Amino acid sequence: MEKLLIIDDSIPFLKDISLLLQKKYKVTTAINGKEGIEQIKKGNFTAVLLDIKMPDMTGLDVLNSLNSQMIKYPPIIIVSDSGEIETVVNSIRLGAYDYIQKDFNIEILSQKIKNALEKNDLNNKVDYLNSLFSTQQNNFIFRSESMNKINEAIDKYSKIDCDILLKGETGAGKDLVAYEIFRRSNIKNKIFIPIPLSSINEQLLESELFGYEKGAFTGADKSVIGKFQTADNGTIYLPEISSISEAIQIKLLQFFQYKTINKVGSSGDEQKLNLRIISATNENLEEKVKQGKMRSDFYYRIGTIVIDIPSLRERKEDIEPLSKYFIAKHSKRLLNRDLSIEKNAIKFLESQNWFGNVRELENFLIKTIVQIKDDSDSISANSISSTSYKNAKMYYTYHNSLKYEDAKKDFKIGYFTELLECSDNNLTKAAETAGISRAGLDKALKEIGLK
Repeated sequence: MEKLLIIDDSIPFLKDISLLLQKKYKVTTAINGKEGIEQIKKGNFTAVLLDIKMPDMTGLDVLNSLNSQMIKYPPIIIVSDSGEIETVVNSIRLGAYDYIQKDFNIEILSQKIKNALEKNDLNNKVDYLNSLFSTQQNNFIFRSESMNKINEAIDKYSKIDCDILLKGETGAGKDLVAYEIFRRSNIKNKIFIPIPLSSINEQLLESELFGYEKGAFTGADKSVIGKFQTADNGTIYLPEISSISEAIQIKLLQFFQYKTINKVGSSGDEQKLNLRIISATNENLEEKVKQGKMRSDFYYRIGTIVIDIPSLRERKEDIEPLSKYFIAKHSKRLLNRDLSIEKNAIKFLESQNWFGNVRELENFLIKTIVQIKDDSDSISANSISSTSYKNAKMYYTYHNSLKYEDAKKDFKIGYFTELLECSDNNLTKAAETAGISRAGLDKALKEIGLK
């Protein structure tokens, strides 16, 4: 049940409104502004009703105090008497979400609370998804001319209001390019939401993307905002666009064309959204069109502007700066040490083909770092070759010189690193492949330092 806080100095009012709302919400009350602030700090409420006129602290005082003490607080609905328009306007400027007069109709109040709860849910999704994705991004590092051209394309297209298709092998850097387009765009301060379509049940995909109204289907006990609406004024990233069925392509085609949504179960007008769509694929979409596995109109719609990202084999000049970055990043995280890499080790890395591209290179270097000797401050060709791609599986499966506990840990490192590579770093997919729960996977990755 959603938690609602009501701050008002009138005890009769608190009792009356609590009786009206307690069937739908878990209601907490506060008799003055100071008590209300303390409740907000510790209560995890989804919405607040705040009286504008109170003797010790007015509603404006409470808003000022919250702004100075908290980065984020729940949506606040100001409760005011008539004739206080200027005060209400000031409260909105201070961050209040909405207002209602004290002689309110309960249906109007219920709708305003519902809107505030949706706002709170939207804010939580924005915070979670942004932090989830942005913390996983690596710096945009390159030395090759081919990646310099990609960098120039990012600069050019990020400033234009257009949808973009990214092509490239698994692990080549499509995720990073997508995030760079967002980061450099005019809407970079808004949300970036990656949506791996293949991980969403097709039967639920429409409601997940477009949202749904209460009662739209069995179990829909409240209205829910979809991922597309959550991303309004931001960027949607669809990393596996080639995985969707023709039925889903048809449903998405109109949205891609007009950027309008209609919640499942809604009888109202369509809502216009302002967002950019970045799609990505590691497959030959032209071939899929020829085979009848992708609609031609859908392909032409998503492929207006295409950025083709070269494989790491085609830009081996990038291996040295990338390797130095990954070693600096992960040696500090895993060993709390600053390791360097020797020239002969760089040459060894540059001699490999890296069919898993940048992602494989990074995971390989993680394997190397966790095996480095305590008295070593650099990575040599010898330490690199002991974990080379050709014998990595054999090394982690059987190594006579290791004690059992050491061998078991090394096997886990190798197993889960390979698992993440095969799953394109999709943790849900990796957990399903391994036959364990997502929580079990998170725990295992933390134990061996891969998360």
